[in-house]
Amino acid sequence: MTDFAADITARTRWAQARNNGHPEPAWSTGERLIVALVLGSQATLDSEGYTRQQALQRLSGDLAFYGCTADAETWITGIRAALRPGTIMTADPYTRCPDCGFTAPPESMDYLLTLDGAGIDWARPVRVTCMCYHAGYHITAGDVLPPDAEMTCHRCGGCAPHPVGAARVLCPGCGLFLLGPDLTLSQRDELRITEGMTGLAARALVQAAKDRRAARHGGTGTGQ
Repeated sequence: MTDFAADITARTRWAQARNNGHPEPAWSTGERLIVALVLGSQATLDSEGYTRQQALQRLSGDLAFYGCTADAETWITGIRAALRPGTIMTADPYTRCPDCGFTAPPESMDYLLTLDGAGIDWARPVRVTCMCYHAGYHITAGDVLPPDAEMTCHRCGGCAPHPVGAARVLCPGCGLFLLGPDLTLSQRDELRITEGMTGLAARALVQAAKDRRAARHGGTGTGQ
């Protein structure tokens, strides 16, 4: 799977597990459209002002940019196959975010594979985005925490290995992001607040950008 496909797969999993099947408003227009295509969400496409055909044409341009030779429909089918329950998904490295302090698999990753394609090339820079706080940071192989505990996914019944104390756990069977079983009540409250506040902040940034764009074009935004 290419980095582009892996990123869209991760975003789609997130939308399914944590946002009622809707893309995150803070994502780029292209990312929101592609996730909507994968999920078959015509409502999202309508809200973005795109027909399905227009969104497919935009995706075709992205695929060409990333050197993918598959047509858009075939590519979407491949992403959906990777999201099916029972599909074994590539393990993402768990690390501790230096900003919020929570341990989780990454929301997204920017990395290169080794020449033989066997795994991450740790000799090159690896950047991840925190799933809980949405902050980006660089990691090394030494930052990766071992999966020394397990929990059972309440949706598919699969076994989800994870580091002790993880705030979020990815089920490798169905892709659901689970609440870590080792969190105390206070940690759960802190996680809820962290995820809620960062979501609100992201939405505020998007709305501010829309307001600025509307002002430039003589329209009226929602801000004051």
